[in-house]
Amino acid sequence: MSIRNVEASCAIVISLSFVLLLDATFITIREVDFKTNDDYAKIFITLRNGTGHLRGNTMVDIDAIIYQNVSDGLLVRLHLKTKMRTKYVVMFESSVDVCSLDNAETDDLLINMMVSEMEKHGNMSISCPFNSGNYMVRNFHIDTKNKLIKFAPPGEHSVAIDLRHKAKEGAIAIPVFDMEFFASIVQ
Repeated sequence: MSIRNVEASCAIVISLSFVLLLDATFITIREVDFKTNDDYAKIFITLRNGTGHLRGNTMVDIDAIIYQNVSDGLLVRLHLKTKMRTKYVVMFESSVDVCSLDNAETDDLLINMMVSEMEKHGNMSISCPFNSGNYMVRNFHIDTKNKLIKFAPPGEHSVAIDLRHKAKEGAIAIPVFDMEFFASIVQ
């Protein structure tokens, strides 16, 4: 093999490596704030570093004990926010009564993303009926190839999940749990 061919091969390998590095995206969760209504649930969250091909990503484990059955009025609100200078600005916001859906899917990309990602990693789903029992999610992480995540620029972001129960029409929606994940997208 001539010197020129070796140089060309090295240039191709270096170029491909550079392209792969540029395409590498990591989501690191720095903090989780959460509150639960002890009449409805008890939730435990563990954060840990990813390994192997998920190195750089934060893995989330969730253990939940749900005390009450909910068969109507399960209101889910999600916010995807990005940090602009010193405060977070809402990029996407979704709100849906999952008990009013004909099936588990909605037209809402943000809700669908969260539900499908959670279902991949455990037995917890945000759907009706939401039965009492023990639920868990293991090795949860946001897929960086997800359409919605591709819209999010590198930087600091938060994802807030608010779950409320409105037992009757006209009743006040009672908080079940609120979670907010603070994360960095690094490319």
